[in-house]
Amino acid sequence: KLPDSCEKYYFVQQLENRMVDTLFDKCAALYTYSLKDFRIFTEARWIQRELAKLGRDSALIPNAQELPADVKTIKRPSKPVVLIEGSLAWRKGVLKGLEALDGIDCAKWLLTNSHEKSCVGLGFDRVFSRVSWKDALSVIKTADVLLKPSYLEGSPTPHMEAMGLGTALVSTNCSGVSEYCVDEYNCLLAEVGNVDEMNSKVRRVLFDDELRERLIANGLKTAKSFSSWKPSIDKLVRLFDWQNGFVKELLGDDSSGEQK
Repeated sequence: KLPDSCEKYYFVQQLENRMVDTLFDKCAALYTYSLKDFRIFTEARWIQRELAKLGRDSALIPNAQELPADVKTIKRPSKPVVLIEGSLAWRKGVLKGLEALDGIDCAKWLLTNSHEKSCVGLGFDRVFSRVSWKDALSVIKTADVLLKPSYLEGSPTPHMEAMGLGTALVSTNCSGVSEYCVDEYNCLLAEVGNVDEMNSKVRRVLFDDELRERLIANGLKTAKSFSSWKPSIDKLVRLFDWQNGFVKELLGDDSSGEQK
C-alpha cells in the first residue's frame, strides 16, 4: 500500500469505458475519472479533450518514437507486401483488415503479439509473432503498406513507426489516429469497419506510385515532429516536480542539483 503522503498519478492511454462491454463496467470505468486522490496525465490530445468533458483536468505528455538509424529490411516476395499489425483482440480489427485484402494480389503479412498458434489458418502468408522491437521495425520497413484496421487506439505507435520508416500507411479513422494522421497527406484513412473502403485505399496506395511516394514523403516530414522523447520527458519531470525524491533518484540527481 502506498503511503497517504505519496502523490499518485494515473497515466490514461485510452478511455477504459470504451474497452469494456457491460453497462456496469462502463459506468465503473467512468467513475474512476471522478476520483480526486490522484492526478491524471495522458499521451493524446483527444483523450485530454474527452476527460475535460467529464470535468477532469489532465496533463499532456505527448507520445514520441525514436527509431534506430540502422533498421534493415528482410527477405520479401516479388509481389507487393501488405502488413497488418495488431493482436487478435476485437479492437484491433485484424480479421476485418484481412477481409479487406480479398482480391488484391499481394503478400498478406501479420505482425502481432498474439501467440503464433492462434494465427494458424487465418489466411496470412506470413506471421511475425512476438518478435523483438528491432525485428518488428524491420518487418514494417519491408512492407509496401501498413494497414491498421483498428476500432480503438490511444496514440498509436505503429502509425508513427511506419511514417518514420518510410512505409505507406492506410488506417481506419478511429480514435487516436487524428493525433498525427492526415488523410491524403501522410496516409489514407477509411471508415472504421468498412472493408470495401479499406480495400479501395490499399489498392490506391499499391498501384498509384505518385500517391504512394507523396504519402511516404509527407509521413517522413510528420515523423520529425515526434522523433525525440526529450520534450515529453522534460514535461513529465516538471509534472512530477523536480523536488520529488523518486524523480531525483530516477534521473541521478545529487544534492548539489547536478545530474550525474
